[in-house]
Amino acid sequence: MLKNFISPILACAVLSISVVNAASIQKSYPANEIAKIYYSGDMNTSSISRLVSVFDEINKSSDTKKIYLYINSYGGDMDAGLMASAVIKSSRIPVTTIAMSTVGSSATIMLCAAEDRRSLPDGYIYLHPSFINYNGDVRPNNIHEMSNESRRFNNMFKKTYKTCTNLTNDMINNILYSESNRITYTPEEAKNKSYICHR
Repeated sequence: MLKNFISPILACAVLSISVVNAASIQKSYPANEIAKIYYSGDMNTSSISRLVSVFDEINKSSDTKKIYLYINSYGGDMDAGLMASAVIKSSRIPVTTIAMSTVGSSATIMLCAAEDRRSLPDGYIYLHPSFINYNGDVRPNNIHEMSNESRRFNNMFKKTYKTCTNLTNDMINNILYSESNRITYTPEEAKNKSYICHR
């Protein structure tokens, strides 16, 4: 039997925590040793801030021994990816990240943050270069700013993929150069590239 976890005060209630309709947490019952977080939706600072609160709440528990973070996200904001990575790495309780279905773009930073990375059989992981949305007229200074921002975001990807894959520097640079070079990995392919540890 599963009960949703909110706080010690509401431990008996069947409730859930949502992250802008994107994430919820369930805790096993009665042992309460495993917490499961389901994150499904875009990566943005608002939803990741809520995810940070969820992690803080779980880390207050003396009973929880493991957190499983299931991810379904095509990505979104790069800084949100860094925030998610930071909260996973700083968690007192060990975290396992799992590609539940599609994990792409900035969501790959979140997936990569755990030492124990896994995928469900239908999980897919895609890597591609950063891109910048810009509205309005483009002046020379705008081009310079966009170039710097794109370079900064691609460096985030590069640092991430160097730490959790066996991709060579040339392979990473190629992926991050053009959208036409994007790569989509099946769980088996991701395992061969060391992106995930287990299927």
